[in-house]
Amino acid sequence: MIRKYKNNIRLNLLKLHNKLYGDNRGMGTIELVLIIIVILGILVIFRSNIESLINTVFGKIHSQVNSF
Repeated sequence: MIRKYKNNIRLNLLKLHNKLYGDNRGMGTIELVLIIIVILGILVIFRSNIESLINTVFGKIHSQVNSF
């Protein structure tokens, strides 16, 4: 009797596990959101470096255009 009860619990846990982790339909969305969060974090951390790089590049472009 106890053995049958344990097997039934094990089967129910296996069914629950497959139900929870067997469906991967949303994985692409989650991965995309995590990538966007990481990119935004990097942009926030290196904001001043990125701004100075962009200002330097546009300054060189502006000086090259004015030399014509």
